Amino acid sequence: MVHLLEQDSAMQIINKYNFLIIIGLCFFNLLSTATVHADDNTQDGAILSGKDYAYIVATPDGWKMISVTFADAVFHPIVFPYKTTPVIIYVRSATKSELGITNIEQLNALDLAEMKKKSPKLISKKIGYLKTKDESEIPVYSFEGGKFIEAVAYANQEKTITVFVLSAETRKAYDDSYKAFVDIVGSYFFITDIVSDDTKAD
Repeated sequence: MVHLLEQDSAMQIINKYNFLIIIGLCFFNLLSTATVHADDNTQDGAILSGKDYAYIVATPDGWKMISVTFADAVFHPIVFPYKTTPVIIYVRSATKSELGITNIEQLNALDLAEMKKKSPKLISKKIGYLKTKDESEIPVYSFEGGKFIEAVAYANQEKTITVFVLSAETRKAYDDSYKAFVDIVGSYFFITDIVSDDTKAD
């Protein structure tokens, strides 16, 4: 009989091996779909992961993806340096258990309450839906009345909610960048929630 500790270690190895296989297959698929083509608007893609999530997003044409501490990734127009860009798009993951929430509506309310601490006149409302890579429709909310004009899309998963944010200093910057926001959401493909700190993709 296999000792329970040995059995647990074996399962961890198997789970990590399966995770790496999934990542490899998805990355291969990404290379065939998210590389620059004449008939689409995206270029390089990336697998972003953390505890309880791993997903793919692609960078829109004319934009650059960078790593930051406050989000999984930030995108900005190539024509502007990051420090002076009038608009950014970023993607982050919210862990339901850590925030004490179970759905998108609760996260939107939580986001609004937190942002109202700095912008009391801020309001948020649902403005439509966008499609992800697998054709799922996810809701989009506006946030207006504060320093920035923002659109926020929420993709609900079992353990987390993936949050896409378009944040602009002006209406023109917002309008000019909304297509890129649509493209990023459209490239989103959730891989798995079976990710621990040990199996996190680099």
